[in-house]
Amino acid sequence: MIESPTMVAPSTRPTMLFVTELRSCPPHGGEKIHCHNILDSLSRQFDITVLAPSPPSDCSLLEQVHAWHELPGVGQSFRQRLLQSPFVIIRRPSWRRQIHALCQTLRPDIVWFSYGHWGHYASLADAVGARTIMRTHNAQSRLTLQGLSSRPLTRWHVYYAARYPLEVWHERRLFRRFDRVLSVTEADQHYHARRMDPARSLCVPNFVDERCYQLARPVTRDQNLVLMTGNFHAFQNQQGVRWLLSKVWPQVRQACPSARLLLVGHMPTDLRCSLEAHPGVQCTGTVPTVAPYLHQASVAAVPLLHGSGMRIKILEALACGLPVVSTALGAEGIALTNGTDVLLADTPTAFARCIVDLLRSTDQCQQLARNGLALLRREYSMTTNTERLKRIVMGLVAESL
Repeated sequence: MIESPTMVAPSTRPTMLFVTELRSCPPHGGEKIHCHNILDSLSRQFDITVLAPSPPSDCSLLEQVHAWHELPGVGQSFRQRLLQSPFVIIRRPSWRRQIHALCQTLRPDIVWFSYGHWGHYASLADAVGARTIMRTHNAQSRLTLQGLSSRPLTRWHVYYAARYPLEVWHERRLFRRFDRVLSVTEADQHYHARRMDPARSLCVPNFVDERCYQLARPVTRDQNLVLMTGNFHAFQNQQGVRWLLSKVWPQVRQACPSARLLLVGHMPTDLRCSLEAHPGVQCTGTVPTVAPYLHQASVAAVPLLHGSGMRIKILEALACGLPVVSTALGAEGIALTNGTDVLLADTPTAFARCIVDLLRSTDQCQQLARNGLALLRREYSMTTNTERLKRIVMGLVAESL
């Protein structure tokens, strides 16, 4: 257990046990950013104890929580993840013991589960009178099915084939055990509501802290630079970038021969070699923060053809004043208006035309950027969504009184 260096004295604030299998610090990748921001937001409002993989010693979240307990045995390799698939529908003994012990010791008002398969642990919270919240990152079974049906045949088909029926069973049978299930999009909210009391299925969008994307010194934008960010180990980003380079990028280069594409994020070596073979394309690999690159580029491309949930990469671009060209699916769940604060296109020719138009028009870039940043501040800011989360938690606590 890691004790917080700034232990807070007991108070009348609701207490919470926050449980996740994600290593939320450093926040690299959409699901980790999602989890980090939720924990950051909640820990400013409630007295929180965390059960999760241990963060590095310089993680700022350690100063905001009472204690951090290590959640061991989270699978990382293909073999570990495959062998651990049965735990989607059955309790892992070591995790059951930890959650049971913490619930008995802390007697929390709320047990918050984030990202993963936690329905079969909800009764451990019920036993001490705690209310339960499950925060999803997407409709996981739908995403797994997409991975099964859209990827080239690889060993990962074994993994997806093993996981898909288990995840469907978990969502249909075990999500109803939570007092609230929070989704990031209305589409996911409705999907989960079909399996449980609809009043328990709520939507709270992803959000970002705009301050994390500010630079100490301004950066001059490169009018020829197009940017795509993401974890390129994820199949939806791999499929998207391949579509971009095979179908869209040749048309962009034909219209704008000086255009360059920068791919920022974790990437397999073989994929990097194949992508950098295209003219004007460069990959960075893993970076400490995407902010400098988002401030340097002139256009953000989100060419996703698969996926579920809400893309944090779009919110990050908006926070940095970077105009976005996206497929409709890529922008799903975000209240963007085509032509006002984003450009949407689903065919290669239309997508290429949108990128070219922005590379040629600084005024249009600036207008989209202003509108996008205003939307972010209204709907997807840390401040706005901290209040939304607080209302949900306090409402559940009031029901228990």
